[in-house]
Amino acid sequence: MGNCIKAKPKKGASETGNIPPPAENSQPVVAAPSQPQAEPHLATDFLFKVEPDQAKIYLYSLKHSSAFTLPVSVPFKFHRACSICYLGNHIFMVAGGYEAEDELSKDVMIFDINKLSGYRTEDMPISCVSTTLIYYKNKNCVFLVGGLQTKLNDSNIEEFYDYKGSDFCCYYIETNKWELLENCPKQLCLPTCYLRDDMIFVCGGFSSVQDESKFIKRNTVYIYNIPQKKWDQANFDHPIATIGSIALNCSGKTLVLGGLAEYNIFSTKVFTILESTANNVRDFNIPNMIVLSPGFQSSSKIFFLAEPDLLLTYDIKSSTIAHESLHSLHPPTSEFFANKIGNNPRAAGIYVYMAECSHKSLRDFNVISKESSIHSLKNIQFRDSGVLVLNDGKVFFAGGVGTSTSKAANLCFIYDTLTEEEKEAPALPSPLRGLRLVEQSGIIYAVAGFDDEGPEVLGYCYIINTHEWRKLNNMMHSTRYPCCFVLKNSLYAIGGEEVDEDGVENVTNYVQVMDFESKVWTSKVVTYPYNGKSMGSLQTANDMVLIFGGEDNEGNALNECFLFDGETFVKKSNLPDNSSTYTFESPGLVYNSVGYIYSTAGVLFQVNLTTFEWSETEVEQEFTNN
Repeated sequence: MGNCIKAKPKKGASETGNIPPPAENSQPVVAAPSQPQAEPHLATDFLFKVEPDQAKIYLYSLKHSSAFTLPVSVPFKFHRACSICYLGNHIFMVAGGYEAEDELSKDVMIFDINKLSGYRTEDMPISCVSTTLIYYKNKNCVFLVGGLQTKLNDSNIEEFYDYKGSDFCCYYIETNKWELLENCPKQLCLPTCYLRDDMIFVCGGFSSVQDESKFIKRNTVYIYNIPQKKWDQANFDHPIATIGSIALNCSGKTLVLGGLAEYNIFSTKVFTILESTANNVRDFNIPNMIVLSPGFQSSSKIFFLAEPDLLLTYDIKSSTIAHESLHSLHPPTSEFFANKIGNNPRAAGIYVYMAECSHKSLRDFNVISKESSIHSLKNIQFRDSGVLVLNDGKVFFAGGVGTSTSKAANLCFIYDTLTEEEKEAPALPSPLRGLRLVEQSGIIYAVAGFDDEGPEVLGYCYIINTHEWRKLNNMMHSTRYPCCFVLKNSLYAIGGEEVDEDGVENVTNYVQVMDFESKVWTSKVVTYPYNGKSMGSLQTANDMVLIFGGEDNEGNALNECFLFDGETFVKKSNLPDNSSTYTFESPGLVYNSVGYIYSTAGVLFQVNLTTFEWSETEVEQEFTNN
């Protein structure tokens, strides 16, 4: 990279190295002013910082005083010196930084702190690091300013240096498009930037490095008028001799902290600016202290995470700032997430799963980030198990066939996909395989299971609160591998195969219904349009279910799809033609009117539940544990 400013690596959750100031993700970030826009108060219990070169974040809980590192589902690993800003509703934008081998990045993602997931958006028009991202609520857009990008014979900077200030551009959230704008009259490196009213202030920065050891600092202030799309030079200078600081506008003052005081020397001072006068609020005098963005703002306080493992708290009313160490905090137990479903991203309904119990693994796919992973299982190793995703995001396994015994089993397990904890649940009253599981009002219904002895299928229900199994009434027809789902307060079982006394299998088209109140099975007059088994199903809007796929009596694949309202089957579309297997045993997922489900062949199908158009989602085949 040439004359790249390097920060000495340090040990800890956020390792910094080979990056220009401000170091790893300590780029400036600004908050909207009180007039005319409301301050961006974050109604969240969590602060976070990204782990560079990893798909992890370091999370701090204000309410529980817990600090811990969590894996996240993101389209790319967080880059060193990336930029972060808050967009509202617990959503953040993460952009730029250093990729491997110190290549500048154009990558952009939208990250949801509640769901611990992100998705890729359009790349930036430039590759840059340590920029300032400014969210402008009036136009629902993000301005990119400051930071560093590679300089290529740019006459705008008199002294020679490998970098210049990043080009000025804007990202429009609704259209997912970037636009290059008129650049600041002087593109200095790492200015301190913030938003006040409808104006972006770009303050100071440096133009070059002398002998690779001293900044040539500038104190010029430029102002961009957003409505007028015009740059002007201010009639005052920046009163603080730091570069690349974090700045936020609050209660008529501008809070400035962090950044660099000199080459490779981080500033430990905190200032407020009123008009053009700076007030030194505090000097922490903590060696190697690096303030990280973004700032997390409430109605009365602003919180910052800082290295080495510090929490800074600025009181807006008194204009004072305090700090505390995070070293002594411990990570929460798994019960923290179990008792706080809203804090468990696995309970957010954004993961679709495929159990491969014979291979002792559970595959997942995050429908937001489009990232897949695989969980290695230790004790859960029963093929043909019943599988269900519970409301709290955990996965319930019931019965199956033992890999060593090849006999039906009665063991049940609950797998926590967040903590990767396997917990044995109360066993089934009898060994069963091929169970179909649904959950309704705190009860798991396990039906259509069969043992190693005869053709009859059995069913039980599991009361989650009391941890007990109870036997259900027999189905009208003993069908194995039916398509089961909940519709209008009833459990439906469509199709499946019957086995006669001679062991001959006959695929059926029965429609059987169990009322959840009476637990009584009935058989409807209407039948499925085909004799089929192992069909898949997905809930649609307006109390309807889409039923699809399966196979007939000869094992031929069925690819038709039907919409079912409890009385009538209406043909909608066909599954894609490029697959020979359309049987489904894994639970599906509906997210934002799109359905996702794995077939038994490991193909992830996706269907638009408005147009009923199908596609196959490409899934990366190399998996890593979450």
